[in-house]
Amino acid sequence: METAAEGRGTSVTSCSECDSQDVIIKKARKSYCRPCWKHHCDFRFRKRLFEFGRPAKGTVGEVFRPAEDVLICYDGSPTSVALINLALNALVLGNIQENAGPGTNSNNLPFPFKFSIVVILESELNGSPGVEGRQKKHLQSLLNWTKHAEKSGTSQFPLFASCVEVSLKEYHSENDGSMSNKTPLVIKLTEEGILSQESEPEVQISSVNSVSLPFNESLDHHLMELRKSLKGKTEDKDFLAVSKRNLVQQIAEQLKISKVLLPEDQTSLAVKMFTMMSLGRGSQVAEEMSFTSTTENGTVYARPLIDFSDDDLRAYLETLSDESTDGMVNKSGKRKLKIDSVDRQCDDFIINLQKGYPATVSTLTRIGAKLQSGLEDVMANDAKGSSRRCKFCKRQSDTPIDAFCYGCQHFLYDAHPDKKEHFRHLFPLNASSNS
Repeated sequence: METAAEGRGTSVTSCSECDSQDVIIKKARKSYCRPCWKHHCDFRFRKRLFEFGRPAKGTVGEVFRPAEDVLICYDGSPTSVALINLALNALVLGNIQENAGPGTNSNNLPFPFKFSIVVILESELNGSPGVEGRQKKHLQSLLNWTKHAEKSGTSQFPLFASCVEVSLKEYHSENDGSMSNKTPLVIKLTEEGILSQESEPEVQISSVNSVSLPFNESLDHHLMELRKSLKGKTEDKDFLAVSKRNLVQQIAEQLKISKVLLPEDQTSLAVKMFTMMSLGRGSQVAEEMSFTSTTENGTVYARPLIDFSDDDLRAYLETLSDESTDGMVNKSGKRKLKIDSVDRQCDDFIINLQKGYPATVSTLTRIGAKLQSGLEDVMANDAKGSSRRCKFCKRQSDTPIDAFCYGCQHFLYDAHPDKKEHFRHLFPLNASSNS
């Protein structure tokens, strides 16, 4: 709604819901103030989870089941900060609904899920000083947020941390086996490094100050050698992303969690679609763009922010208290500068297009969700019921059975010839993937 300002020829935009003039975001036909935008985002998030998470009458839910453990992937981006706060608010409102007396007029949707957070840390390729200090500072901020969440939502958000080099653990070990046997896959972070009751005896407990980063120096060195052997930053970023996803899968299996929430919104998904096509992963776009995708072992990855753009979530963060974002969000509001890669080029292209055509990312996300690879029919015709999964990224593969997908083969073909031996130790190569 627009009203003429007194004594001036200008117009003032007011909130479409409550007529407040404290507008922080404008959509196609509506404007929202802070309280109304927060309510709008919280409702859409809960509705998305409720829609796909609650079983219909007489059926079993396909994505989530009541009171089931769900693992949230946290990567330090504003999107992931918004994700954990949206999850917290869903729990708070769910508790209000559960505790409401009979006959209470309440439209809140209950979500009896138990959330845990996992952070995957990485060493910088160029080894800039102070990386460990910055990582620990961010972990402490996140741990402080979990204490705030426990007070606000009367529910714990267990915090787990791991380092990306641990993803190589199953492929690489020293002669005495100590590298594989002694390095933990994941560590649970607490304030004092102790737990009142050991519900997960197989998971090590540590305080932020006591945790050693990286987890294993030798594995970290080996990972750096692998990354340096790649010709470009594009291949390095793709290799690192696949390694992190594999590690999340291993952590979920160890924690016996079969549902994972990813911090991917419309903007990042649109960029991801273009990037994957550029890297020869077009046949895998369909499963990466849908609301949910299921791995071969039954783990379900969900993207509950698929209805929000990057700008939507940044505006949502403005509605939160400092306690909800302290030490975790870039206060300048500027987008983080990415390394010069195909990913960055796609990001720049889509962001610039979005400025002129506001429906760009939402349209691309809907298009991506409707794509079909056609691999389902191929797998159905394969002998022995092969799943046609890539041996490294575990995604659907468009190459012959028991081989790497076309995208992962770039790790070998684009590596420096004199350093390909690093990858030969990492992957059990076969005839179809040898270069």
